[in-house]
Order: sequence, then C-alpha cells, then structure tokens
Amino acid sequence: MYSVFANGIEVIKKAGVYSEESLVENRFRVNIKLTFDSQPKHIPDYEMLCDIVISSADKGFIWIEDWAETIFQTVAKQFSQCKVLLNIYKINPAFMNKFVETVGVEIEREIK
Repeated sequence: MYSVFANGIEVIKKAGVYSEESLVENRFRVNIKLTFDSQPKHIPDYEMLCDIVISSADKGFIWIEDWAETIFQTVAKQFSQCKVLLNIYKINPAFMNKFVETVGVEIEREIK
C-alpha cells in the first residue's frame, strides 16, 4: 500500500444552511488521504492535495457534502485505482445560538 495525505488544510468561506452561517466566514479544516495498492506512476504531492481542496472550495457550496463531492470528482479526473478518505470539519459553526466546537463529515470513496 502507498498513501499520501495532507492534514489540517484550512479554508475560510461563507457556507452553510442556516442564515447565520452564510453571513459570516466560516473556518474549515480538511484532512485528505489517497491510498493506492502500489506506488502510482503519477505520484500526488502534498501541494497538489492542498490545491484540490482549496480550488474545490472556491467553486462554492452550501452543504459540506457538496464540497466533498467536488473534491472526489477532482481527484477522479487526476487519479484512478485509489481510495480517498476525506474529513471536513467546520470549526465553531455559527448556527442557532449554540456553541459547538466542530461539526463535519468523514467520507471514504473508491476511485476506479
């Protein structure tokens, strides 16, 4: 197995379902990991993983899951035969006057 990852990629964007979330910029932290059965011919580097996450966010999103889907589609255009593990955390989200340290999703997908 061969893996490459970038953890703690920070992105600041206006995004969210609740009106409070769309009024202020939200902090997101992203971890992305690509795992291959063997070393790929075209090895992804850390900067490339960061660029995929950031450029996908620049396309805009409301739901974190939509952003994740854009990331998966971008990875699939550049790599095949890999597993992608993605964690997206929204840091201190502003919604419904409740304090929450983080919310987020963890999604794993196989790219064929």
